[in-house]
Amino acid sequence: MALAACAVREPPSGGPEDKEPPEIIQTIPAADSSGLEGDISFTIVFNEKIDSQSFKDRIIFYPGFPFEDIDVSDSELKISFREHLPDTTISLYLKKGYKDYHGVESERGAVFYYATADSFEKGVISGSVTFKGKTDRKGIVRIAPPTPDTLEVFSRMERRTVPVDKDGNFIFRHLPTDSAALLVWAFIDDNDDGNFSRQREFSLVYPDTIYLGGRVTSRSDIIMDIIDPDEPGQLEGEIVNETEYEVIPSILASPVDQSEKEYYSVADSTGKYLIRGVKPGDYIISAFLDISGDSTISSCMDPRDSTSTIGEPGIILPDTLSLKPGEARELEPIIIKDDSGGE
Repeated sequence: MALAACAVREPPSGGPEDKEPPEIIQTIPAADSSGLEGDISFTIVFNEKIDSQSFKDRIIFYPGFPFEDIDVSDSELKISFREHLPDTTISLYLKKGYKDYHGVESERGAVFYYATADSFEKGVISGSVTFKGKTDRKGIVRIAPPTPDTLEVFSRMERRTVPVDKDGNFIFRHLPTDSAALLVWAFIDDNDDGNFSRQREFSLVYPDTIYLGGRVTSRSDIIMDIIDPDEPGQLEGEIVNETEYEVIPSILASPVDQSEKEYYSVADSTGKYLIRGVKPGDYIISAFLDISGDSTISSCMDPRDSTSTIGEPGIILPDTLSLKPGEARELEPIIIKDDSGGE
């Protein structure tokens, strides 16, 4: 890809400082044009002079036709190709981050569709992306062919890419309806470079494979909430001490994976407890009177008779508790009775 035109910036000659990002005011041919000639070139017109070098690696065509040249002249960007284009639907994705001549950076990407065929494909996939349940404008969505290992989709060449809008919604238009299998996945572009950084950015693959064909030519129900899989959660609730021992109860969350950390807490004077920073996973929950002070249900000296030993009153909940990333789980009240024996 060649970038023509000088990239040297000059300060404005006068007037207020330019703080507005460049805006696209026209494309030639017009977006959503069909029946175009195979030797077509594309021109994007902006409302002000643009920085040619800021478009490097920010222009992607699907299918991946090689560029002959990208030429920037004042407020226009022109793209031409090395080869005659076949009859197909073309998606032009312009990543955000390109700049005007004064260095003001664009905040939103753009997608345009064209067809060298007589008409457009009819397929549509749309939905929304959130991050931890909230709208995030940094969301980017891709579709790609499925792989034997779902995680490989992150390194597969995508079929299309679109950014989410300000409300977290996305749409892929003019997709083939040939019943080919597709996976939809999204990531939060935290560093705003338009690329997925697997070790640093959060992502999610939609669990269902999508097929567009026959009577099903669109899917508008693709809802993805991206999470931090390691984000800690919390446990809270109340322990009721109905024994004769005047001891403040304790609670212990023991991971099923015994190599992981246990979480122990003493309730307050009302029996309420709160354990923060609990790693996502599966836990066995124990509530007991920690008379011995060893943070687990064990034998101890009887507070009523120093010559005898008792088992600390307590209870182990029968069901495994599964804590999701970032989840705040409130447990049902736990009652410890005199006959509680750790069961």
